[in-house]
Amino acid sequence: MTNVKDSRNEEYGWRERWDEYRPSKKGTLGLMVASALVVSWVGFGSGAWMTSAKAEEMASAEVREARTQIAGAWCVDRFLASQDATTRLSELQDLRSRFQRTQYIERGDWSVLPGEARPTRAAAQRCADLLMEMELQIEAEPTNPTEEL
Repeated sequence: MTNVKDSRNEEYGWRERWDEYRPSKKGTLGLMVASALVVSWVGFGSGAWMTSAKAEEMASAEVREARTQIAGAWCVDRFLASQDATTRLSELQDLRSRFQRTQYIERGDWSVLPGEARPTRAAAQRCADLLMEMELQIEAEPTNPTEEL
């Protein structure tokens, strides 16, 4: 029995053990489940995978934010094009709270978007924030160049 190979014999190396290994169905199934869980955990956790519901939620949030920015800029243009824009801006800047400034913009109907019946609160807030950052310089009335001659 000196030529017989078994796991206790020195001639029986890792290659032979590998060739003769027969995994059980239970072990193979467990390994497959564990691999699927690890891949899912890595993919959804840090691999930037997401469900379609999460993608739709993110897309609609971006659309709302873009619409608010555009509506806010449009509101600022309407505000500045109105009569007495410098007076109204100073009135707006004298208001203390963001809520009061938003109401001021809504009452002036500068945040009413085309096709809508009432002001948009998000646009009014964005408009008030943009106007608070703005400093209008009161332009001196142009002088008549012929008067100076």
